[in-house]
Amino acid sequence: MKLEEANKQRTYIAAVKDLDFWLGEVECLLTSEDAGKGLASVPNEKRQSINERYERIKNLAAHRQARLNEAMTLHQFFRDIANEESWIKVKKLLVASDDYGRYLTGVQNLKKKHKRLESELASHEPAVQDAGQQLMNVYNLGVPEIEQRLRMPNQAWDKLKLMAATRGTILEESLTYQQFLARVEEEEASISEKQQLLSVEDFGDNMAAVQVDQRCQQLQNKLKTLGSIAKRRKGRLPDNSAYLQFMWKTDVVESWIADKENHVRSEDFGRELSSVQTLLTKQEKLHAGLHAFEQEGIQNITTLKDQLVVSECRS
Repeated sequence: MKLEEANKQRTYIAAVKDLDFWLGEVECLLTSEDAGKGLASVPNEKRQSINERYERIKNLAAHRQARLNEAMTLHQFFRDIANEESWIKVKKLLVASDDYGRYLTGVQNLKKKHKRLESELASHEPAVQDAGQQLMNVYNLGVPEIEQRLRMPNQAWDKLKLMAATRGTILEESLTYQQFLARVEEEEASISEKQQLLSVEDFGDNMAAVQVDQRCQQLQNKLKTLGSIAKRRKGRLPDNSAYLQFMWKTDVVESWIADKENHVRSEDFGRELSSVQTLLTKQEKLHAGLHAFEQEGIQNITTLKDQLVVSECRS
């Protein structure tokens, strides 16, 4: 909407300039004291003046057409940048999810979705960056503004890829953990089945019975060893998961802070009452967001840090 209003304003200013130029030409013509040196010189001079003015008008029209084309291309580029930023925000919501699955099938489904997201990210490398560079190479209009607008989506894109990579790592760890639990459950079921067979009180009086007893003892020893290994690994996996979540959440906090820094460092304080009121509303929302984020984001990081410290002390 603002781009449309700016375009209309520029069109209006250009029309006023054209009218002012035409009035100046007419005024100069009417105030001229030159009445010609002869009967033939008057139409000749008039014709030459009209031809010159016609050529000037053609040149001005061509120049204005070129400027309008540049402006339209520039505003189209800014709209593409805005669409790119909206797309990045949507994908950030996906990779910022705390859902890593509670069961093996759930984790596997999340892994498949994340793979599709990674493929989408790989195929969506922002083409608008190349378009912006081409604009700066071809046109002189708005080069500093193009560079500034390119900087923000570049930073957001890098952060999105980092968050996606972090989530992929955590999902991989979650999948490994769930696969381990599934194997442990299978082993427990197998051992329970064998325990039922071996719990019979009839041991027999021959060598086969003695071998069965020895085999039973071996299985019990293996069960005990497996239980110790499972207990040790089960204790370490939550710590590793807490560490990865801590790193991921700190990345999210840093991304959030960087995004808000771009807003609070803006030199735009508004030029009209409506724009100032809009900026004040955005500033109030920012303050509310800062308070809420401090209660949620910072508190979560502190809780994870305390958990990691306690875990380190135990180990």
